Amino acid sequence: MERRGASGPLVVKVPRWQEGLLAASVLAVSFRSSSAKNWKRNLQRPWVKPLIYGTAGAASLLVWRSSTAITFGSSSTSMKTAALALYGCGLLLDMAWSPILYGAKLVGAAAVDRAVASVALGAALPVFGISNPIAAALLLPLFAWECCGAYWTYCLWQLNRHHIRETKRRGRDNHGYNAPLGEE
Repeated sequence: MERRGASGPLVVKVPRWQEGLLAASVLAVSFRSSSAKNWKRNLQRPWVKPLIYGTAGAASLLVWRSSTAITFGSSSTSMKTAALALYGCGLLLDMAWSPILYGAKLVGAAAVDRAVASVALGAALPVFGISNPIAAALLLPLFAWECCGAYWTYCLWQLNRHHIRETKRRGRDNHGYNAPLGEE
């Protein structure tokens, strides 16, 4: 962030990848349907509640601002680039989870999505730690949330397997809409 003059406006330079994440999240929200809300209400859910994403944003800012220029062997890819790419991948997968689960009702695919997001963020943790140890500590809550989310979604899938099979067998969900294919 830069400040122009003593009383000038605050100018925030946002990287293109963050603009892309914002656009993807707006797009993901637009895929939710009214039948998804009804479907969500009828599911038996595990008890885990979401954690705060703010520390992850602060962690990515610390890495983005860091001057660490460690490279991978002979590769010219910097640690900062690798760390932010892994983090961005984890966030994109996290944003895809809701439309996959509640929009498309693909519970198994949503469980895989959360598991892969956990792996991406788990891989980002040590790279964040090399770039900035405080950033790694700040990323831990999001990593923990993704791991809990992967477990939660897996449990949701297991608790509702019979309901999912019945929905597919009938070819329609409980509200008269066509059921998605691809779930076992």
